[in-house]
Amino acid sequence: MNLKKEFPLLLIVLIPFVYLAYIWGQLPDQVPLQWGLDGNISRFGSKMTLWLIPVVLPLLIYGIFWVVPKIDPKEKIKNMGNKYNSLKL
Repeated sequence: MNLKKEFPLLLIVLIPFVYLAYIWGQLPDQVPLQWGLDGNISRFGSKMTLWLIPVVLPLLIYGIFWVVPKIDPKEKIKNMGNKYNSLKL
């Protein structure tokens, strides 16, 4: 793993955790989690649920970036040559 290449990405992933920890004391026990099309809150949940967002979202994005090159139907990634290999982690 190239730490110089990974550091900005790790920093971006850590920002939501740091911000959530910073505002944790100001949050109510029940927070809105879902809104309807009319703009009204349709679901409340515990503020502990908010910790799932910064965990699940990066994992989901990582999974998508891992799967997409494997299902490249036109095999255009092979044409990228060294550019693709330099982006792979």
